[in-house]
Amino acid sequence: MYFTFGWPKILRVPEADPVSPVSRIVANRDKIFFAVVTSASVSVWTSKPCLPVVCHQRSQSSVQKLGPNTCLVWKPDTTAFVVTTGGGYLLFFVLGSGNPNLYEQNDPDNPKLRRESDELFLKEPIPAIDLQLVSIYDT
Repeated sequence: MYFTFGWPKILRVPEADPVSPVSRIVANRDKIFFAVVTSASVSVWTSKPCLPVVCHQRSQSSVQKLGPNTCLVWKPDTTAFVVTTGGGYLLFFVLGSGNPNLYEQNDPDNPKLRRESDELFLKEPIPAIDLQLVSIYDT
């Protein structure tokens, strides 16, 4: 995958395979998160560091009935997004938080194990995100 900002990166997307390759990568407005869209799944990743946070995998019957995922548009405040399908449907997803952080690096209590530079630590914790399909509309 190639990103238009920063250095090029190659990511392993576990839900992508030869039958369902990655079709879109869409960053939110702040470029803190980005979504990876395949024909049957949508996953949300953090940009720095590149880590998958949450994934929604559609069933085979849903893909046959509604069509494969084709495009994704973020809500400007990054609380929701909509996915369009090849069958002309809109899938509305809501992102929620409230759980503890998914990943947070803390300095150990033992002084011999502490790192000398703060640059080696992530500056911000990565939040745990809940992804929920709230509605499906036929266009």
